[in-house]
Amino acid sequence: MRETLKIEGLPYGEEHYLGALPGEESVILEKSEAVSSLARYIIDKKEPELIMGIIKSGYSDCSEEEQAGIMNAVSAIASSGVRANICYNRRRRLIERSLSDYANSSDKLILEGFMRFRLEEYKKALKELVYDAADFFFVEEEYNNFIELLREAVSLTKSRVPMLNVFFDGNIKVCDESLTDVTMDEKMLLDSPDYKMTEEDKLIGTLIALCPEKIIIHGRGFLSNETEETIVKVFSPGVIFCSGCENCNNKRN
Repeated sequence: MRETLKIEGLPYGEEHYLGALPGEESVILEKSEAVSSLARYIIDKKEPELIMGIIKSGYSDCSEEEQAGIMNAVSAIASSGVRANICYNRRRRLIERSLSDYANSSDKLILEGFMRFRLEEYKKALKELVYDAADFFFVEEEYNNFIELLREAVSLTKSRVPMLNVFFDGNIKVCDESLTDVTMDEKMLLDSPDYKMTEEDKLIGTLIALCPEKIIIHGRGFLSNETEETIVKVFSPGVIFCSGCENCNNKRN
C-alpha cells in the first residue's frame, strides 16, 4: 500500500491547487506528490503574504509606499536573472525538506499549523531575500532623490556655456566649443580640496557647475553605466552620444 498524506485546512477557493474539489477542506495525496505539490503551492500562493508580513514587521516605521517599494524590489529580484532561479530552487528545497521530514513521521498535515511552526529555515531564507531587496530599494531611493536634487539645481541655474564636449584620451576631459580643457579640479569644486575626487566625480561636478545647454559625449565605454545614466537623467534632453566625428579623431590623435 502506498504511503499517503492527508492535508487538512485547505483555504476556500484554493483547493484545486492541491487537487481537491471546490469546497473540500482536505485532500489525500501520495507523500511524494504531496511534498512537491505543497512546496509549489506555498511558493506560488502563500509566499507573497509571508513576504509582506516580514516587510510590515521588519520595516514598520516605513510608509506604505516604501513597504510597497520593498515588495516590488523583492518581486524584481525573485523573478529575473540567474539569481532568481537559484533563490527559487533553494526556497523550494527548504520547503520540501521540511515537508519530507514531517511526512516521515505523520500521515496527516494541518496546513496552517505546518506553515506557522514547521518552516523556520524557509522563513529565514525569505527574510534574507527581503533584507537584500530592502537594501536595493533604499539605495535606489537615495539615488533617485539625489538625481532629483541635481535636476532641480540645474533647472534653477543659468547656463554658463552653450555646449560642452566630453572626451577620453587616457583621462576624462571636459572641453568647451573651442576644445579648450575646462575640467575643474577639487580646488574649484570643493570647499575641502583635501578630498580626492575621481575623474567621473570631477566630470559631474564640472557639468553641474557650468550647466551647459548641450553635452556631447564623444565615444562610449569610458564612463561607468551609473555616470552615463546620471548625466542623461540630470541634463536630458540636451545629451548627445557621438559615435565618431572630426573632434573625436583629433582628440585620439
